[in-house]
Amino acid sequence: MKAQDNITSKFLTRLASYTGVWKRGEALALLWRTARWAVVSITLYFAADYFLALGEATRRVMTLALPLAWLLAALPEARRILRTGSGDIARRADRLGGHRRNELLTAWELLHHSDAGRHGGRPSIGEDNGFSKELEGRAPSRPGEEAKVRNAGDAELPAFLVRRCVEEALTRASALPPRRLRPRAQLARQGRLLVLHAVASAAILLCFGFAAIRTIAPRLLWPGRDIPPFSRYRFAVAPQRPTILYGGSAELSVSISGAPVHDQVWLLTRQGSRGVQRAACFQEGGGRYAQRLENVTQPLAFCFAVGRARSRWHAVDLHLQPQVLQARVHL
Repeated sequence: MKAQDNITSKFLTRLASYTGVWKRGEALALLWRTARWAVVSITLYFAADYFLALGEATRRVMTLALPLAWLLAALPEARRILRTGSGDIARRADRLGGHRRNELLTAWELLHHSDAGRHGGRPSIGEDNGFSKELEGRAPSRPGEEAKVRNAGDAELPAFLVRRCVEEALTRASALPPRRLRPRAQLARQGRLLVLHAVASAAILLCFGFAAIRTIAPRLLWPGRDIPPFSRYRFAVAPQRPTILYGGSAELSVSISGAPVHDQVWLLTRQGSRGVQRAACFQEGGGRYAQRLENVTQPLAFCFAVGRARSRWHAVDLHLQPQVLQARVHL
């Protein structure tokens, strides 16, 4: 009995090692496939921000939605990998080892049904194994002996057959190293596709230029930061932090360089919950544009924009305590 348990334990341990190798290989292939999806989606995301100058809210949603989409896309395959049982692994091992009689699968099924029979109170294999017929001609020495011998024969032959089958399966398994169960074809295919997509993505990003990469990459990684969209324009704002007295005004100007300006230049302001408002700027010549802030009574931020390009947001230093310029006393 101990020898049978030892053989069974060795066989199941070998089968478990096959299962671990196969599942790790499948998980790695799934990881590479998910990385390929990420490469493609990130490249499209980069191109969308380059051409459309995505807003902060859109980038926040995309930064959360993309990883969630990758996870949801990988879940069915991950579930299939986790639910793959030892029977499927035994069948795959038989196929890889060229076992015509499927010794590993047969041994696993016998052990599986044998365990089910013991737990369910049923014989594991067959109701009549022929061994009881051999005992029919013998006369029992005392009443009840025939039933005992018959039951012993019914249990002994299946156990013997299971032992022989497991021994043969263990011999076959010993000649099949676990590394053979690694899904090499799928790993090679997913690896090649990942490399091809990565090279193509790198080539596309390089076409946009290093300046665009240095600007857009932080915008996608940290959508909450004040990083203007990539453009050929360079904005020089003056003053960058104007000081305004409560109810006062300030003259703002911007010099735009880097490319000819063919569109209207706007002064954008945002104040509390009022959203973004804009006012057209006046050209002063030499690529310089100006506009005034009038009657400022609340803290606000401003920037200059042309087309989809804009400068950084600048805050106004508002003094809420009015300045007394002149006092008169009447007596």
